[in-house]
Amino acid sequence: MTEFGPIVLRLSDETPKHRDNFIRLVEEHQFDNINFYRIINSFLIQAGKDLPAKYPALIDAEFRPDLFHKRGALNAAREGDEFNPMQASASSHFTIIQGKVFTDSTLMIAENRINDWLAYNKVINDPANAALFLRLKDI
Repeated sequence: MTEFGPIVLRLSDETPKHRDNFIRLVEEHQFDNINFYRIINSFLIQAGKDLPAKYPALIDAEFRPDLFHKRGALNAAREGDEFNPMQASASSHFTIIQGKVFTDSTLMIAENRINDWLAYNKVINDPANAALFLRLKDI
């Protein structure tokens, strides 16, 4: 319950580790009376807390290409890739995506930018190309 009323969350069966972890923490009242400590307008709100050592700090990534973080999506928070190369999720911090309303033209621009970024990173992160990339960086 929030000061604005209850929040109802739907968890995906497509990410069972995250689903089961979240349900366990809720049932153990670990999220009772927590605050949303990170609020980025038109992007996300984040809540959570650090738990005792008996709880795992991280959950293995469960990325799925058919799941997208759109408005209202609940997801586990995580450190950036430079600190977290395995892209594991924080077990006790989560975000709710606020999202942004797009027109057709701004959605097309965003989609093209994301697709370009994905293609670029797929090439750069391919181990076969790593040595070549490092040599090109020095030129």
